[in-house]
Amino acid sequence: MKLIFMGTPGFALPVLDALVKKHEIVAIYTRAPKPAGHGMHLKKSAVHEWGDAHDIPVYTPPTLKNEEIQKQIADLDADAIIVYAYAMMIPTAVLNCSPKGCINIHPSLLPRWRGAAPIIRAIQAGDKETGVSLMRLDEGWDTGPVFVQEKVAISPEDTPTTLGQKLNDLAVPMLIKLLDNFHEPVAQNETGVCYAQKLDKAELAIDWNQSADQIDRNIRAFEGGFFLLNGKRVKVLKAKVLEGIGTIGTTINDNLDVACGKGILSLEILQKEGKKPTSKHDFLLGTKVEKGTNLCATN
Repeated sequence: MKLIFMGTPGFALPVLDALVKKHEIVAIYTRAPKPAGHGMHLKKSAVHEWGDAHDIPVYTPPTLKNEEIQKQIADLDADAIIVYAYAMMIPTAVLNCSPKGCINIHPSLLPRWRGAAPIIRAIQAGDKETGVSLMRLDEGWDTGPVFVQEKVAISPEDTPTTLGQKLNDLAVPMLIKLLDNFHEPVAQNETGVCYAQKLDKAELAIDWNQSADQIDRNIRAFEGGFFLLNGKRVKVLKAKVLEGIGTIGTTINDNLDVACGKGILSLEILQKEGKKPTSKHDFLLGTKVEKGTNLCATN
């Protein structure tokens, strides 16, 4: 098949590697280079660099609403457009310009977790499983019909990084199989629809009134949370749920075990402002934390 690929981050590269072995990628659309590093030099996306390395034309329009861009896409005469984390609105003219439409790789079991942050919200909610949905994009927000879905278990240790890798490993063979044996998608069931809102930075502040289980899920889902200790922000990168009760929001011993709304949370890996992550043992070598220390303030 002749394919157009639309995507940006590095985790899309295994999809491109698989596609180029069996199909012709006639063009890539990705986000424009952004300033990065100490010199703030323009840096191309991982997908952009992959396209350059494979001598495939790469385009970085700021929008797809431009009629010239839409004509350019239509003139490529692709059989399908593969979309994976493009993070740009795709207008109707582009959705309808290829016979098989825009096939989107979505990391959830639609209609659960439509929206911007499905992996984060699945972990935060304590879902036992999630998966990959290959869907045809329409004008809605992840509302299009689904070609195929496959499930994967969410482990108690999963973060967006580890779970994302599982889903990526699942998505690649799913997509190749669909393109080899193409069939029409089926409309989503509107029962059980929920939306995965983009992460708000305010959510990173730990609320000790929540249960230890919930705080642990938040820390894993957000890949960190923070509290104030002696007026300075401390980031928690890993925690462990313990049994027990105590006064909410205070360390109940000198081992960084914190009483929560329900249960106790042991803070395992922490990071002071401007410092590298460290184990609780090393953290306590340089920081005195007395029993009963109040950790509630997070402003």
